[in-house]
Amino acid sequence: MSRDRFFSILKFLRFSSPENVKKDDPKTRIEEYLDVLRERSQSVMKPGKHIAIDEALIMWCGRLGFRQYIKTKRARFGVKAFVLCPSDEEWQGYSWNFHLYYGNDTYMIEHPNASRLSVSGRIVVFLMKDLLNSGRHVITDNWYTSLRLADYLETQRTLLTGVVRSGRGPPKEVQDMKWDKKQSVFARKGNALVVKWMDKKDICVLTTKYTANIVEHKKTYFGNKTVFFNRPLHSEKYNQKMGSVDLADQLLEPYHYDRKSLAWFKKIGIHFLFRIALNAFITYRNACRGTTEFLQFLEILCKELLTEHNLGAAALVEVYTIQKVHGPRLQQPSSNIHHFVKWEEQKKQKRCRVCHPVRKATRYYCAGDPGICSVEHFKTWQSEGKGKEKKTRTQEQESSTSLSEEGLDQPSTSGTVHRPSMALPSTSGTVPRRSGRISGKARQKRNLSSSEESI
Repeated sequence: MSRDRFFSILKFLRFSSPENVKKDDPKTRIEEYLDVLRERSQSVMKPGKHIAIDEALIMWCGRLGFRQYIKTKRARFGVKAFVLCPSDEEWQGYSWNFHLYYGNDTYMIEHPNASRLSVSGRIVVFLMKDLLNSGRHVITDNWYTSLRLADYLETQRTLLTGVVRSGRGPPKEVQDMKWDKKQSVFARKGNALVVKWMDKKDICVLTTKYTANIVEHKKTYFGNKTVFFNRPLHSEKYNQKMGSVDLADQLLEPYHYDRKSLAWFKKIGIHFLFRIALNAFITYRNACRGTTEFLQFLEILCKELLTEHNLGAAALVEVYTIQKVHGPRLQQPSSNIHHFVKWEEQKKQKRCRVCHPVRKATRYYCAGDPGICSVEHFKTWQSEGKGKEKKTRTQEQESSTSLSEEGLDQPSTSGTVHRPSMALPSTSGTVPRRSGRISGKARQKRNLSSSEESI
């Protein structure tokens, strides 16, 4: 594909039907495309027992009504996308469900008692709507987790574990307690268990799945220094299961595919196209157990797509095999079809047949060995020159034959046949120079003059 062709496709790239686009509803420009990608992703696999929900920020610094600012993200400004990923080890990084954030009224759900939830809680239920009442375990960060969300998910037979903010569930007594590093305290309300653990800073984790257990954790520092210490079970499991969405961002980050564009939906569409390619890579890796890297997989994927769609109009034509018929050829092959101008490597030159009145030497020649000085003259020679030359040669042969018959074979009145006189050698012993070819008209004049002299 040429550069201009690529930029032409990129210029007119759209992700929705023109009749479905509404000026006052920006999601109509991209949501139809995202529905197709979401359906394909969910048709490949079903998430396991553990699920992680987090947000991804797609960088966009232009004017946009639903642009977000997250200071902890590298991009900081952009379009926020909520992503649901399986937390199983072999499927980490697979984007099973995803939605863009268009505003607080985007995630209005009809589940009973869901109206009491905050915006972040409704987003979790919205992404989990096809996976509720199946005993799955959801892991979220502190923007989503709350005691109210944990109680609601428990009614939907779904468990929750996540870091919780101080004002969303932990009792005040637990919040005010202070202790040394690597110490922890537990508090329970119903089936919800809250643990506050002091690492580098206070961390409060809420869970409806795990119990108040302590596990031994091993940490290796620089220089092969190993340290063992105790930490709560919830914190250990949270760190193991929560990194699925971040892993997808880490795999996509080295291959910078974003392009500057004045149309926000182009950047969003290309981002999710690569996210779906990452889903295909994870599926391929689980099926084949190979060692192919993501970059190599992208190259193979592009080649396969180009091979599949590179037939063009030939793919629409049915090809039939015709058996060879043995017999005489009905039409002789023409020398005017399918041959090319050749180049004489040696120093020999020929005169151009089209520029015949003007002496013009060239090293290019046709398959029939006439000289051709340019492509335009090659076309002229193929269409007109051969026919004119053959016609001229035929006329010359016919005229010479007719003239010879009139001048040499015409009988005289005396009954004798007059022939042209031959030149005799001179008495000085010198041989006269032999003349070149005599044309038909010259021969006729000489015959007439000799006949007059004889008379």
